[in-house]
Amino acid sequence: MHPAKAARLKALQRHDARLQRHIARLDARSNRYSWLRVAIFAAGLALGLALGLALHWWLGLLSFSLALLLFGGVAARHRRLESHLSRLRLLSHLLRDQQARLRLDWSAIAPLPPEPEGSERQPDHPFDLDLDISGPRSLHRLLNTASTRQGSHLLKRWLLVEDPDLSSILRRQALVAELAPLRLFRNRLQIETRLAAAQRSVLRSEQLLRRLQQEPPNPRLIQSLAIMSTLNLATLLLLAGQLWLHLPPWWPIGAALSLLFFLWRRRDAGDLFDEAFELQSTCAQLRATFAYLERRRFPRQPHLQQLCQPFTAGQLSPARALRHLALLLSLASLGQNRLLLLLLHLWSPWEFLIALRLNAWKARLAQQMPRWLETWFELEALCSLATFADLNPDYHFPEFITPGPPGPSPSGQVPSLLYEGQGLGHPLLPPDRKVVNDFALQQGGAIAIITGSNMAGKSTFLRTVGINLVLANAGAPVNARRLRLTPLRLFACMRINDALTEGASYFYAEVRRLRALLDAVERPAAAPLLFLIDEIFRGTNNRERRIGSRAYLRALAAAAPRCAGLLATHDLDLTRLADAIPGISNYHFREEIRDGAMVFDYRLRPGPCPTTNALTIMRLFGLPVPEVAAEPESEADPG
Repeated sequence: MHPAKAARLKALQRHDARLQRHIARLDARSNRYSWLRVAIFAAGLALGLALGLALHWWLGLLSFSLALLLFGGVAARHRRLESHLSRLRLLSHLLRDQQARLRLDWSAIAPLPPEPEGSERQPDHPFDLDLDISGPRSLHRLLNTASTRQGSHLLKRWLLVEDPDLSSILRRQALVAELAPLRLFRNRLQIETRLAAAQRSVLRSEQLLRRLQQEPPNPRLIQSLAIMSTLNLATLLLLAGQLWLHLPPWWPIGAALSLLFFLWRRRDAGDLFDEAFELQSTCAQLRATFAYLERRRFPRQPHLQQLCQPFTAGQLSPARALRHLALLLSLASLGQNRLLLLLLHLWSPWEFLIALRLNAWKARLAQQMPRWLETWFELEALCSLATFADLNPDYHFPEFITPGPPGPSPSGQVPSLLYEGQGLGHPLLPPDRKVVNDFALQQGGAIAIITGSNMAGKSTFLRTVGINLVLANAGAPVNARRLRLTPLRLFACMRINDALTEGASYFYAEVRRLRALLDAVERPAAAPLLFLIDEIFRGTNNRERRIGSRAYLRALAAAAPRCAGLLATHDLDLTRLADAIPGISNYHFREEIRDGAMVFDYRLRPGPCPTTNALTIMRLFGLPVPEVAAEPESEADPG
């Protein structure tokens, strides 16, 4: 493990150990408060009964009332202590989750929130399945710390972007760089969200937006409010006339007319109780989080301050607006009690008035709520990337270079396509088993053919190159000492297995995938394409595989400067293309046999692989193979 990362892990462990000791002390204090509350109540009850029976009843009542006041004060302090304990336990959970992310302990990393409807994994995506971007043991899960499914889904969209936009990438890089040192802010935001979610239902922001943006209220509402107010006023005047002017008791007629009118025109106010039941928990959850974001200021983080401007710059305070809406919803929920509802409408136009005020506040919130939610979800996704940067101090932000004109680039000029990495590693490999390599593609049409023995690291290296490009396009730091690149699209052809469930052969599925790669190369786009191919045409015989492979690589090389890429293969015959096609170069991984066992160093070296190990592996497992095998003649290059 890198020394800086090891130091970060030890700091998290020390912090968690201190936190556990503090939680243990507060737990003991909480238990004492519990027993103290029981003792106060029991003593107050016993003393009240004794004084009431021995002296006078009012002394007993006074004594018990004082005990209840003391009980209430102790209970309030106990609630504050329990609230503080809940936050500390959540913080401890976050610290342990961060340690698990550092160690790549998948059993302890928090699972992903449920995906929104219609966001399932797409088998035809250019690189999702091939590079483990989404799924249970994926880059998405390693990065994601968002508590809401919307924030998690936004992060996933950034990771799966097919056409990167340089301005968006640079903006996210700046925001992540500002958020990375703000550990307290990131942890506090997660705690506020998770506390609200634990006490209430899962956030239903889509439901809230639908409710706020629904059809306009019934136009008869104001008319019903006016008539109901007139009937209520008449009832009150008739009652006052009977009490003070000794008029006949006509007010019950006004009350009856008020109730009849309310029952007749109640639909004009809408179904307030159902609306209150659906929205109250969502408003309470949003209010806790928005209040924290509204109070927080970022004077030294200009990009972050601009992002959070919707919470601080508008005339409508998010927390205050949601508090007012929650109050109206609480008043609307009184309609659950039918008797109370009828009594209220004897003297006031209760539901019509609440509906009118509720519609007015919904109209105001409908204009601002989408911006607040979008900002919050983006902030959650950015905090995921910032936590990733904070936990991996040995990772660095990539340097994006403005591409030069298409074609061969003169010396000193930026090429149209560039991918130049130093110390490239795979972020999903455990730190103690990771080997890093340098690699560069410095022109369009460049193709690196990577050969090597089985298990030597060819496929892992292709995924290393691809997953670091995914991180770069998302605005995150990459697992490299340095990465310089022009904006690049990505297409991988490495895992061809989903089509088998559709009744298609492996070879047919591979051909279809390779055709999709050519289509992606030919598609007009602002950025060129980086392709990754693992074992091309492995589903057919040797002769046709070699003919097809050569022709396919020639087509990709001819597509310069629109693409460049890497091809991993066992077919050493393909390495001869480096002599025939400009832009193709050879690299390899090698192994050694030590004490009857194969040893790999996973180091990328230039040139074709000088050794093979298939027969050695067969012999190690006791298969009947000869010590020396005759090499078949290679097929001639068809040109």
